[in-house]
Amino acid sequence: WGLIGIAFTFFAHYFFVTIVLGLSILIPIFEIWGRLKKKEENVAFARKLTSYLIRVDLFAGVLATWLTVFLAGYWPSLLFTATDTLFYPVSIAIVGIMIAIVSMAIYWYTWDKMKPNTHIVVGLFMMIGALLVPLGMSSIFATIDYPYGVKVETISGLTLFLPNNQSVFLNPVYWPLVLYTWFISLAVTSFIVTVYAQIVVKKGEFGNGIIRLTRSITLISSVLSLIFMIILVNEIKSYSQYIYTAMQGNYSLMISEI
Repeated sequence: WGLIGIAFTFFAHYFFVTIVLGLSILIPIFEIWGRLKKKEENVAFARKLTSYLIRVDLFAGVLATWLTVFLAGYWPSLLFTATDTLFYPVSIAIVGIMIAIVSMAIYWYTWDKMKPNTHIVVGLFMMIGALLVPLGMSSIFATIDYPYGVKVETISGLTLFLPNNQSVFLNPVYWPLVLYTWFISLAVTSFIVTVYAQIVVKKGEFGNGIIRLTRSITLISSVLSLIFMIILVNEIKSYSQYIYTAMQGNYSLMISEI
């Protein structure tokens, strides 16, 4: 039951938070593109996606995050590391969450109630806030993969990572992981949005231009995510042989990553 709980939490958090990140990037793109090209259907599509973003975030941002924080309580040494050694990147993530949630609410409730340019600015804040979350949280996973910037000490039976005056932002695993997370989130979400776009276009709600745009974003983000995944795997191979060996022996894990 413990493993099932962890598995459910990881799935809910990774999948739904990934969708929130992807939609937070896609929606402003659709609105900006629609305003520039004077295509109201793109703006209307962005508005429709925003309603889904709010609903997904209610699950991802509340339930999935609550479950994750609850599980984190079982690893006090990891919590200590996150709040001590990784204080600055985790603070960036928390600031990102605050920016994203507030701007998301303003963005949704101010459709047609503020000037288009002002509304786009709010959408860009939503995008930036969403991007800051993995920028900060990736430091935890990068440190687990390769504890650069820390020294390991055992205190009261707990193995702790403590600062050693090296910047955790210079961890060779960190930036490939950040970039891979950004683009894979966009790739997965834009693929789902493309499928959804085909459904609504067939119903006659929107034109084919919506599908062309989502397909282009899916293709570009998929190629970039594949590039950064290869770079990330190579960094793990160089600095985290234990994890790399485990990945080599687990084909289902490798396929799921791809």
